[in-house]
Amino acid sequence: MNKKKLARELAKRHNLTNVKAELIVKDIFQIISEELATNGRVDLVNFGIFLTITRKARKLKMPNSDKVIQLNDTKVIKFRASKNLKKVVNEVKK
Repeated sequence: MNKKKLARELAKRHNLTNVKAELIVKDIFQIISEELATNGRVDLVNFGIFLTITRKARKLKMPNSDKVIQLNDTKVIKFRASKNLKKVVNEVKK
């Protein structure tokens, strides 16, 4: 599922126009992105937790040239699924 399909499903379930639903989905993702950038954590009960962690700076050896480069600290986003989400995913029959 992509954002457009998500918006269509939201519109269908809540009697909204597709345009309005797309704006809502866009805003939700924008809010989550901003919160991760500033506070580094978004808790969505019964869904999961998005959080940012910082990978430490490290040296990396290039395999084809044996050249060593320095990588700076990097922020990465992690997701931890809730027990409820794991349960729902595992119960779905294919």
